[in-house]
Amino acid sequence: MRELNYVGKQLATNGARLGDCLKISPFRGNKKTIYLNRTRYILSGHFNDKGVFHKGFCLSLPSLKGDHLDVELKHVKIQDPTTQHCYQVYQLKSLGAPFRINGVVSYMSYLGRGDELDVGPNRLIVEGPKNQTESVGISLDQKIISSSLSLLIEGDTGTGKSRLAKIIHEKSGRIGSFVHINISSYSEALVESEIFGHAKGAFTGAIKEKKGALEQANYGTLFIDEIDSLSLDLQTKLLLFLDHKKYRRVGESKERQVDVRLIFASGKILKNCVQKERMRKDFYFRISSGFKIQLPSLKNSPERLKKFIGHYESTHNISLSPTLKDFYIKYSWPGNFRQIQFHFDKKKLISNKNYWEYDCVDDELIENETFEENFKGMSLQQIKANYAFHIYHSTQGNTSLSCKILGITSVTLRSLLNSYEKVFSQREYF
Repeated sequence: MRELNYVGKQLATNGARLGDCLKISPFRGNKKTIYLNRTRYILSGHFNDKGVFHKGFCLSLPSLKGDHLDVELKHVKIQDPTTQHCYQVYQLKSLGAPFRINGVVSYMSYLGRGDELDVGPNRLIVEGPKNQTESVGISLDQKIISSSLSLLIEGDTGTGKSRLAKIIHEKSGRIGSFVHINISSYSEALVESEIFGHAKGAFTGAIKEKKGALEQANYGTLFIDEIDSLSLDLQTKLLLFLDHKKYRRVGESKERQVDVRLIFASGKILKNCVQKERMRKDFYFRISSGFKIQLPSLKNSPERLKKFIGHYESTHNISLSPTLKDFYIKYSWPGNFRQIQFHFDKKKLISNKNYWEYDCVDDELIENETFEENFKGMSLQQIKANYAFHIYHSTQGNTSLSCKILGITSVTLRSLLNSYEKVFSQREYF
């Protein structure tokens, strides 16, 4: 039976995982797509014409009277009896009436990509995410994501380094934990213990043994942020681990071995650290010998910004007005993804609407910027154009009201907006 034998290579390549898409075609109401980002869902039925309801782990589907649609969708780990490898997959289990998977009646089954699941009169199809890392606006090949090679991510603060590292771990299929350690948040004396662990009595204050981040991340992923802050001595010790996959806890002579994928990140260009002799050349070449990813700031990457906005709309079931979307795309976002994520979450909480327009929450973006951030290096004409742009968007693109607030004619407004556009794009208003 499929529920007993769906393991091995077929499961490793086609099994549904965290982050996959579940496309729902209800027998009444609009189609809906949700991202499988929870470890458990309950699919149940309701008797009305309002389509699919999705809140937290509860997924309510339209049903016919008399139907008992109660199905548990649970993220589990299973072991291939032949290779002993563990895989992560979603398991379906009926809590009432049976369901159909690819036309076969079943009470329990594993869910794979491409499977057609019929729950009552509704059809659900699992698809892998079209863009493995779309929530941070870049694309990575699944071969890179699933490999055990180390990764180096460089980018300014807030560009999504931590988020990207966690997504890569979740999509990689590794069964261990994702462990995040920021080197700059520890004193130099404690960093070695945090990474490698220590034995009881290894130093003053070591009253008991401690597992290091490497051991905590066994069979998983260790994300080391701000790697440029690592001392030269510890660079040597970490280099030895990268070469041999073995290490010693502080105060121990016993060698330990773990299966860990390492992802490094830095807000600095590490080549410059090598030139300034703050990083060993052999260490730099070792950590960058896998795959290197450069994350540009949002103001220099409008395509990443558009992908993030599109991803947020689809995962939170909201839509932005064209004027508001244009405003977000043109805004500089000095705090990068960290700023836009916080702003969107705040707007979602305060507005409590599924259709977003420019409002007082967006005014705060302008109010919180300093003059230097906004206008340094600009001519007087560019400053005027910048101000006209913000007024135009704050009025939802109302030309008459914008002209009234600014005390100018529509011809002057058009000229200012087109001057602003020359800095950011070639698109014209009106």
